[in-house]
Amino acid sequence: MHSQGIILALDLGAKQTGLALFKEGFVVGRGVVGGFLEWQQFSAQLARVIAEEQVARIVVGVPHSPSGDQARQYETYVAAIKKKFALPVATVDETLTSVAAREQGASTDDHEGAAKIILEDYLAQNR
Repeated sequence: MHSQGIILALDLGAKQTGLALFKEGFVVGRGVVGGFLEWQQFSAQLARVIAEEQVARIVVGVPHSPSGDQARQYETYVAAIKKKFALPVATVDETLTSVAAREQGASTDDHEGAAKIILEDYLAQNR
């Protein structure tokens, strides 16, 4: 059983970021906020969710590409999230989470579904 409190997972995106929560033993979708390219708006929306849900930990999906360029860009935003919110932040390989979400019946741009898969992967790795 996870005693880490409420965990917020992010399917980080430039234009949209999907959210999912682990609370009361369940993984639930929490919708979509703006993307990290609009940092001020993104961080304000994230701050509201963190406060409303009393989040104790954040998990961010980071793509692992052969070149590593995309992962480095995401790591920059992960560092900014750590600094801004002063919460423990973990990363999970999010490669193919959107494909997996579509296979589970999600639409082609289901960032919330991808965030749920990121969170489920994190929980499975941290049992």
